[in-house]
Amino acid sequence: MIPAQTDADRLALATGYPYAVPRHSYLYVDGRAQAMDTGPIDGRVALIASGSNRSPEQLARKYRGWPEGTTIPVSLARLRDHDVVYSAHFARYGALPAKLLPTSGVTAEVHVLWLTEPQLARMHETEGPENYRFAEADGAALETAEGIRPQTVFTYHGRRGAFAPHGVPVPLAAVEAVGRSHTPLPQDTALAAARDLLDPGVPLDDFILSMVADEALRRRRTESLAAHALPAPNVG
Repeated sequence: MIPAQTDADRLALATGYPYAVPRHSYLYVDGRAQAMDTGPIDGRVALIASGSNRSPEQLARKYRGWPEGTTIPVSLARLRDHDVVYSAHFARYGALPAKLLPTSGVTAEVHVLWLTEPQLARMHETEGPENYRFAEADGAALETAEGIRPQTVFTYHGRRGAFAPHGVPVPLAAVEAVGRSHTPLPQDTALAAARDLLDPGVPLDDFILSMVADEALRRRRTESLAAHALPAPNVG
């Protein structure tokens, strides 16, 4: 992805995660979300998107520069017995990203990206292998808004634990879910909680910008979050 160019842009990229997400199925075409019916999905790989990959804005960054006509069907879906929580690591742009967490009784709203093989290869390039592992998920618990239950569906399993500053996982407030027992937080509040644990007293903007500018610092802080994380179970 092309990095933001000003401090204001960098802060917006960090605190805006997971960005604007349509609460319906859509067709991503050249950086824009368009109306979609059942969509041209034959021969494509089904990939669960639970964080920023649900957003047309993030897809536009990831597929910037691709040929005109780049199209990705994106289906709204519900995933049973899982929640979308903050992962105990920092993205290179300063956000606390999402991860799927098996959670009995919770049904989370996610999307399914229907990707061609080249599109999937590009997606792999944008997902850090130290934080996520691409593998098959349990498709039986997933159903799209169109009633599709993919026999084979993949996801990026979070390698890191769930961010748990008070001993319990923290769901993303930006992700709709039914049956939660833990309080969801927006991105800026979750980042402030991480700041309070790792570098109390530092202004939040400075905390974020320092990680964006210094990869070594970001990695050290990610490792420090392990002391405030729950173990990372396999998903699916």
